[in-house]
Amino acid sequence: MTRRTWHTVLNGRLDHAVSAMAEVAHLRPDDPQAQALFDQFAAARPATVRKAGRLTTKPLPLTSCSLLAFAPDLSEFAVVHQRGEVRSVETYALPSGGQRESFPLPAGEWDPSYSGLVHLGDAVVLVEGHSLQRIHQIVRYRRPGWVREVVATRTLGFQPGMAAVPGAFVAGGEGEFLVGTASGPVRQVPADGAAKVLAGEPISGRIAVTFDDRPQEQLFAVLDADLRILARRRATSDTDRIGSAWFCGPERVQTYGMWNYLRLWRIGRGKLGLRGDRHLPKYELQYGKSAPLGFTYVPGHDLVAREFPHAPTRWYDTKRLDQVDAPDPFGERRFPLWISPGGEYAILEGDDGLEVADLRLAGLVTRPMAELRPADLLPLARDESRLGDDAKLVLRLLRARMAQSRPIGAG
Repeated sequence: MTRRTWHTVLNGRLDHAVSAMAEVAHLRPDDPQAQALFDQFAAARPATVRKAGRLTTKPLPLTSCSLLAFAPDLSEFAVVHQRGEVRSVETYALPSGGQRESFPLPAGEWDPSYSGLVHLGDAVVLVEGHSLQRIHQIVRYRRPGWVREVVATRTLGFQPGMAAVPGAFVAGGEGEFLVGTASGPVRQVPADGAAKVLAGEPISGRIAVTFDDRPQEQLFAVLDADLRILARRRATSDTDRIGSAWFCGPERVQTYGMWNYLRLWRIGRGKLGLRGDRHLPKYELQYGKSAPLGFTYVPGHDLVAREFPHAPTRWYDTKRLDQVDAPDPFGERRFPLWISPGGEYAILEGDDGLEVADLRLAGLVTRPMAELRPADLLPLARDESRLGDDAKLVLRLLRARMAQSRPIGAG
């Protein structure tokens, strides 16, 4: 086998590599190390690997929900959901999608709104707003029993926003940030102006924030885990104003704002460097019926999905902002409303309601092997004793592929 042919097979998708073995059997490599790997791939049944690459979903008893958050250990997720006149927080197990617990949220003459949800394992935290009084409360519900605690009350003329960071939540405020955990007091950290938290980065603890301290002016900034400004950029026109943001890893952040501009920023020393800019036509401004932002970032694929009512999902490359074909295993019709921070699970918008999808196996099969790292196998390997034969085969093949420490193949 030529080195080029062997490298093409090994750098591509696992399902394609296994299917190609029958066609290249006569090109068996000479190198003993390569022969051992070749034999493992050749012995695998292509149908088994293809099956592992298909997305499997389980229906949820939810037609829509406005807020969703994954538990830090990915054992469950929590949603804010309304059934009739009753709003509640409900938790669902992963990966089964079975309902675990539910507790009602307050109702009354001043029906509150909810603009943020963070799951901290032993507690969930909500931003509860009362618009007529301009009151925003940070409310924590703690296990066992989901005991309600109002940990902060502020009078604000804007939504403060809230994001999860490792082990804690961060909420915005007028001249302050509020930082808290699953128990104990909330810590106040000074902020320069009216701070609205847009997004948190799950590994570094960085957050994306806007400061609207002056009329017609907005400062967009990325802060580190200690809430110190790392990089900033001031809006100079309406087209620069930002409404939502999401991290694409610790060093990049995407934004969407006024006049339909989708932008990619590199987080540098002191400032944000523009790395991509795409103007979406006006008709693309419509949000889908359930999407919280209209966009969903897909970890591990460097893609962002955009929902369109009554039309296929559109996908954009986060590096160049080019529109691309729908990636496996998602397809065009299933929009990922929420994806866990590491890309392990997705909540999809199905034909008859919401579905939970386990992406751990299908994502490994359909991503190029050259992009995979040992850490990518960990989410699936943690449940190895409970995996089926197809999943165990995928792990075995990918471990063998990653064990190759040097270029292999006959010259």
